[in-house]
Amino acid sequence: MGHVRKKQLRLRDFLSIAVAMAVATPLMVSSSFAWTRIDQIACGDRHYLREIQKRFNWAQRNTFKRDITLLEFLDVRQAAFRANDPAFQDRIYCHGKVLLSNGRKHSLFYKLSSDGGPPLGAKLQWCVIGYDDYRAFAPACRQLKPL
Repeated sequence: MGHVRKKQLRLRDFLSIAVAMAVATPLMVSSSFAWTRIDQIACGDRHYLREIQKRFNWAQRNTFKRDITLLEFLDVRQAAFRANDPAFQDRIYCHGKVLLSNGRKHSLFYKLSSDGGPPLGAKLQWCVIGYDDYRAFAPACRQLKPL
């Protein structure tokens, strides 16, 4: 009987330590192929830029029936980082320009937030000015700009 009690105490100790570590460890998100803290993700991370390009091109071709594609990202940089706010998840705000296949440049705004959580990674929301057809981030992608 005493042997079983020792195992139960060890399991309880293990669970206590695991909970303490989970609370103390910053949220990890999937960036490229490795787990990284959200405050270590760069706005120019190719993983997220490729995802924006893929979604934009798919929407233009399949939803809006336009013959236009996103070719290149220009001058992408961080606009703001918000962390440790009890009302919100950690967020990284980014902006830059995109070059489209029609030769025009448009402003891009996107936000990465920690509410995706492992194993989903950071939640990505993005908007290209002039191509927010459903006005999800209207006006002029304002909802993705830091306050």
